[in-house]
Amino acid sequence: MPGYGIDQDSRVQIRQELTPGETILWAGRPSLRPVFIRNEQPEVLLVGYFAGIFGLLWEGLAIWHFVSFPTELGSIAMVVSGLFFAVVSQYYAWGRFVSATRKKKRTYYAVTNRRVIAVEKGSKRKVAAAEIGSIQTLLKEKRLGDIGTLRFAPRPELNARTLAEMFSYEHGLERMEAWHPMSLRKGPVFVDIERVESVYQLVSAIQTRSTEEAVTDMLRKRGINTQG
Repeated sequence: MPGYGIDQDSRVQIRQELTPGETILWAGRPSLRPVFIRNEQPEVLLVGYFAGIFGLLWEGLAIWHFVSFPTELGSIAMVVSGLFFAVVSQYYAWGRFVSATRKKKRTYYAVTNRRVIAVEKGSKRKVAAAEIGSIQTLLKEKRLGDIGTLRFAPRPELNARTLAEMFSYEHGLERMEAWHPMSLRKGPVFVDIERVESVYQLVSAIQTRSTEEAVTDMLRKRGINTQG
């Protein structure tokens, strides 16, 4: 079960990325329970829903205009452009959650004695890892019961703070990442993992340079088996 001890499917995927002397202390996968939406920033949800509604209204108006004035070239252009906008807006309103669920099924996480690692399988295998000793940000977002998200970098922001930032390429990538919380572009992030508190304490213990024996003992007391 993801989040308890070492998930064997995750172990197989992560093992390919290990360096000599590196051992897996925890491995798991994102929960498929419908909690993804709870990780959203309110402004992202509002913009997504507004875009979805507006896209449908636009296409409805375009179709009405085409039916009323079928000979006008502009009517056809409105329907075609409106269809494109409607599809894109529906993706941002709810389609991205379907996409995220599919990504979850191909995503694997692990904490080793040295690093946090995330692997996403697909047409192109994506791997993101960070040395635990160099992590400056460790954020825990507890969402539903024992499910939550661990971030090892500041959360991406949708809103720009300055006009220059609004039009900057880098913030454009930030906005894209805000729309896609499972993105590995800036490094690993453990999205919707079970027993997030235990994994958080494990990473914290390694950060404070606890010995591997102390970390293993902590996990054993919590009923988590570290033997893969």
